[in-house]
Amino acid sequence: REDAAAEARLIKEDAARELADAVAHAKEVTKSAVTKQAREAIRKRVQESDALAAERERKLLESVTAAEVQRDDLEAQVTLLNRRIADLQNEAARAAIQPAPSARRTVITSDVG
Repeated sequence: REDAAAEARLIKEDAARELADAVAHAKEVTKSAVTKQAREAIRKRVQESDALAAERERKLLESVTAAEVQRDDLEAQVTLLNRRIADLQNEAARAAIQPAPSARRTVITSDVG
């Protein structure tokens, strides 16, 4: 009986050790899985952040490009307006030099017969 009780105690102690080892192993596996999940979540957030940053950069570049096109258009309009102003100034200068049509002498000839 004592041998059976001692053997039962040894079996119980072995089972307790195996259970403790299994619990410790389960904790390590769980910790590793949680760490892996955390790393994956961080990696996913970094990817999302990178994608958002790339999208913002793309939109900013589009905006800058549109602004540059608009600037070029405005510069072309200014050039055309400056040319038109120069043309009008030249016309005004020529008009100031030439006498008005009413000031010109008109020679009337008549055939009297």
